[in-house]
Parts: sequence; C-alpha cells; structure tokens
Amino acid sequence: MPNHTKERRAADNNLEAAILLHDMMSIAGAAIDALHTILHLLNRNDITWPTIRDLQDYSNDLVSARDSLSNAELPELTRDLAIWLVERHYPHATLNAVRALKPGLRQAGFECLLRNCCDREGEALSEAQDRLLLSLVDKWIEYVWDHDMDDFVQRLDSNGIATTGQLISWLSTELDPFPDKSLAAILKKMQSLA
Repeated sequence: MPNHTKERRAADNNLEAAILLHDMMSIAGAAIDALHTILHLLNRNDITWPTIRDLQDYSNDLVSARDSLSNAELPELTRDLAIWLVERHYPHATLNAVRALKPGLRQAGFECLLRNCCDREGEALSEAQDRLLLSLVDKWIEYVWDHDMDDFVQRLDSNGIATTGQLISWLSTELDPFPDKSLAAILKKMQSLA
C-alpha cells in the first residue's frame, strides 16, 4: 500500500475519532443539565412511580456524577474541540460550507468564518480600529454560540442570507446597528464578501 494512502487513511481515522469524541463530549455536557433536572425531580413528592425510591437510593451517586462532569469544563472543551476540527479539516469555509457542516460543528464553523474575515480585514487597520473590530466580531460570535443552530440557520434562510457579506451585514444590523464610525468603511468592505 502506498505511503500516501496510509497517511490519508490515518488522517481520515483521526478526523472520525475527533468527531466521535466531540459528539460524546456534547452528550456528556448535556448530561450535566439532565442530572441536575433528575436530582431536582427526585426531591418532589408528587411523582407516584413506585420504583422512584430505587432511583432515590442513587441520589448521592448522581450528585457525584453531576459534580464530576461539571468540574471537567466539558462545554468549554467541546467548543474548543469543535473549533479545532473546523480549523484543521475545513479551513477555507464559505457560508455555504459552514451550513453544510454537521450540526455540532456549525457554530464553530461560523466562528471560524467570522474570525477569518476579521483577520483578513484587520491587517490594514490601526491598533484601535482592530480592537474595535475584534470586539464587534466577538459579539457576533457569542450571538452565534448563544443560539440554537437550527433556529439560527432558519433565521438566515428567512432573511435571504446567502453570502458571508450578507451574514456580516445582518449581524451588524441585528446586534449593533450603530457601530463606531471608524469601522464604517471596513464593515462596508466586509459586507461585500461572497
């Protein structure tokens, strides 16, 4: 077997393993909320399920599991892994490429897309303008991460957003319709992106 084929197979296996790790970390992160809800419900007296006492016997174990998962910083690490996957395996993403990513990676795709735009345009800016632009892009990114991706993509679709420039224009209008005047020219340039 040629060496390049082995390298390609190893890279494919690495990607598959990293995506599986991301998926499992996402599930474990969701388990923190689920455990919190279970523990809350176990304290209620109005659930008449006869076997609930058996589950209540495991309350301390459930508390320990929740605390252990909470200490693992899974949401932050899962986000970091998603960004790493997108940067490493989907580096030159367009808006359409980001939309095509599997759901667990879309937010990271949007973050990388917006950061790349900021990095490209920020090179020609003064230090003060660069800080302002970075602050604005960080606000856009947090907006992306704070929203359900299906709803977010549906909003993009319902607003006819098909290009990166349209996304930037929409985010600008949605989050900060009156950005610092020193960014006006750079935002206008960014809004013309394909």
